[in-house]
Amino acid sequence: MQTGELIQYLRKSKNFSIKDICQDKLSSSSYHRFVKGEHEISFDAVLYLLEHLHVDLDEFLFLKRDYQHFPLKNILTNSLGSYHQEEIQHIRSQAYHFSAYDNDTYHHLGLLCDVILTQHESALYQLKQYLVKVETWTTYEMLLFDCLIPYLDTPFINIVYKNCINGLKRYEHLDQYSHEYIQTAFHLVIFFLHHQDIRHARNIFQSMLSQRLHEPFIFERLHLKFLKSIFLCLEKDVTAQEMMKHVFSVCDFLDIPYYQKRYITILNQLQTVYPELSIFLI
Repeated sequence: MQTGELIQYLRKSKNFSIKDICQDKLSSSSYHRFVKGEHEISFDAVLYLLEHLHVDLDEFLFLKRDYQHFPLKNILTNSLGSYHQEEIQHIRSQAYHFSAYDNDTYHHLGLLCDVILTQHESALYQLKQYLVKVETWTTYEMLLFDCLIPYLDTPFINIVYKNCINGLKRYEHLDQYSHEYIQTAFHLVIFFLHHQDIRHARNIFQSMLSQRLHEPFIFERLHLKFLKSIFLCLEKDVTAQEMMKHVFSVCDFLDIPYYQKRYITILNQLQTVYPELSIFLI
């Protein structure tokens, strides 16, 4: 459904008159030509119509895509690393198919699949070049960076991670982006801990604690508790083990074995650097 058609459908469905939504911003004749696809209007005018329809832009795009979220964002948000190899190979073939139509977004997805499947150096280089080139990151760059963190080296992370954090902070008061902030920051903390850079890891963790999280953000709260247990253990705080037990018990109670398995994998990796963390695996 075209933009004008959908706005017309929403107007009629909500029993609003043309005057109700156009006010003095758009004439009736311009509106009629727009909804028939005979005339373009400015983006500001579209936003004005949506505001008077009481529909925000995200919801409008969701409706316009026939109740489907942007597929690439779904893939990146879920993290390609959680897919099976066969699924990644399928995503890769589809991505390169669509990238043939001069779609950089799908080209990036294909490159990302190459990195995950074979640690392809040229693919990784192209994605790193893209991230360095973009000065102001939006959600897209942050999700792309988040998926790449396990394959990046410390010098590159040091160059761009502030760009990522600054971008994330612009969204921290918008609830729908909070989980992306926590997820990316979580992976950055783990990265810096792996590389024995506790100062950077702790600074990012402190910024995570300042994030406003509402009650529905259960998994984000689990991430915070998991990291807090690690930092308490490194500080030789005796409450660390009990807190980690609580994290695992919540995973059991909510029946989310993927998270528990993921946490255990991280702990197994980190205990090679910090042997004291082995108390969590007893």
